[in-house]
Amino acid sequence: MTWPGAERYRARLGGLVRSSPLPIAAGVVVGIVDAKGKTIWTRKVGAVFSSAALAGGRVLCGSDDGFLHALDAATGAVVWSARMGAKVRASPAVGAEAAIVGAFDGRVAAVRIADG
Repeated sequence: MTWPGAERYRARLGGLVRSSPLPIAAGVVVGIVDAKGKTIWTRKVGAVFSSAALAGGRVLCGSDDGFLHALDAATGAVVWSARMGAKVRASPAVGAEAAIVGAFDGRVAAVRIADG
């Protein structure tokens, strides 16, 4: 019997997860996990503290390497990386054409989703 809110699967991701999960069509972004708990893709970037945001078919996440990264949601391929100049631990806010993101140097930037 399945209970509402009951655990459906568990996946070992091989590291500390510091961000909130992001549900997408293919599964869940944290280390992309499908509905059966199987890893679909992984992508190594700097340490990630920010929660990912979905913008069309792209997953946006900031990292301690000082970039905002856009990854293809289906494959995990890096579409673009925009240099922010300092650690990016704030979660990006997504609008129609731009993502707004803050960095550790106190700046806030609007980054065009189409090309970074």
